[in-house]
Order: sequence, then structure tokens, then C-alpha cells
Amino acid sequence: MKRAQGISINVIVITAIALIVLVVLIVVFTGRVQLFGKGLGTCKGYCADSAVKCEQASAIPTVNCDDGKTPPIKGNGYCCIATS
Repeated sequence: MKRAQGISINVIVITAIALIVLVVLIVVFTGRVQLFGKGLGTCKGYCADSAVKCEQASAIPTVNCDDGKTPPIKGNGYCCIATS
């Protein structure tokens, strides 16, 4: 009898530890995905709705471009970064 109870307690402890690890992993990866998503929307140069408007700058295709200077471009656009 005593051995059967010991096994069930071990299973409960292992399950609790696995659940805690799973929650920590979800929090870590959710935070990383949000940081990565924010990085995609910011532009270190200036935003344009077509590659031609970048002129001499490098046109990098992006979605929801925001350079902090001009109104953000929703949808497909270009981040124009000056090449030196």
C-alpha cells in the first residue's frame, strides 16, 4: 500500500515541475516574439510606400513601417536606409 502512494506523489511532483517549466517557457518565448515583432516595425531610416522613393538609399521591404518622423505606413512599405 505505501509504495503505491509514493508513486502517485512522485507523479504529482514531477507533473507540477513540468507545468512550471512549461509556463516559464511560454512566458519567455512570448516575450521574445513581441520584442522581435516590435523590431520589424521600426525603421532606422525613413519610410516610403514604394522602393523608387528611396532614391539613393537601400530599400528594405517591411510591413507597417514606422520611422517616428512621418505617419506610419500600414501594410507593405519600404524602410529606406542611407548607404555610405
